[in-house]
Amino acid sequence: MERFKKIGIACILVAVFLLVGLNMYLNGVFLPKWITWEEKIDRGDFNSDGFNDSVQLENKRVFLLREGAVVDQTPREWQISNYEIADIDKDGQEEIILLLWKRGEDSEQASSLNTLEFSQHVFIYNVGDRELTPKWMSSKLEKNIKNWSVDEDGVIHTVSDDDNKQSWYWKGSGLESVEE
Repeated sequence: MERFKKIGIACILVAVFLLVGLNMYLNGVFLPKWITWEEKIDRGDFNSDGFNDSVQLENKRVFLLREGAVVDQTPREWQISNYEIADIDKDGQEEIILLLWKRGEDSEQASSLNTLEFSQHVFIYNVGDRELTPKWMSSKLEKNIKNWSVDEDGVIHTVSDDDNKQSWYWKGSGLESVEE
């Protein structure tokens, strides 16, 4: 009887270990160590509706706040490393440009349940009255971005994890890249 009790305890410990490891993986703990996880907040009238909103990046999630209350947020499954705010398409309204990691290679808003592999994406959102609406969502990036900036013309400048430099600009209905 004592032997079965020990085997049972060992099985429980193995199951707990596997569940903790899986949870850590699904929460992005094992993503590349070079990723810088920013935390910041920007305030302004991003959609020209007369209200000051806030965009906050905290704990790898982006929150849209109006008068201090959260009105929208990115999915819990995404791991947001950074965002920029710029009028990328020159329509007079600022967009939020997210640099994120999510499971799956597609540009779907939802993380794929068919894979455990994380991939890096750039998603662009319009700021509505009380929500973030998708404007453009990339599939898995060919080269992972380790550093980026957006200039006053709305051009995104990136440096990949292999130090390749590119510039991305809005053209019609999406981003186009030009190697620097």
